[in-house]
Amino acid sequence: MTTYTWNVTALYTQTIEGDKNYVVIANYEVVGVDGEYTASLSNIARFNTESVTPFVPYEDLTNEIVIGWIQDELGVCGVSTTEA
Repeated sequence: MTTYTWNVTALYTQTIEGDKNYVVIANYEVVGVDGEYTASLSNIARFNTESVTPFVPYEDLTNEIVIGWIQDELGVCGVSTTEA
């Protein structure tokens, strides 16, 4: 059985409303491990400020929050395709 790990590798922000830094691009990597075999895929997710709601201050972002946004953008089929 393959185990997948999703990690954010870089975030790019855009300042909106004077002081809010919205994440507009996230680089991420997915690593699959199946016994002695390992494979990885790196990609970029782009967001518009309306799709990242509610607003989370940059300093409060976690890997889990941003990966959740990425997986929401990809949808179930996109996540399955990425892991395949």
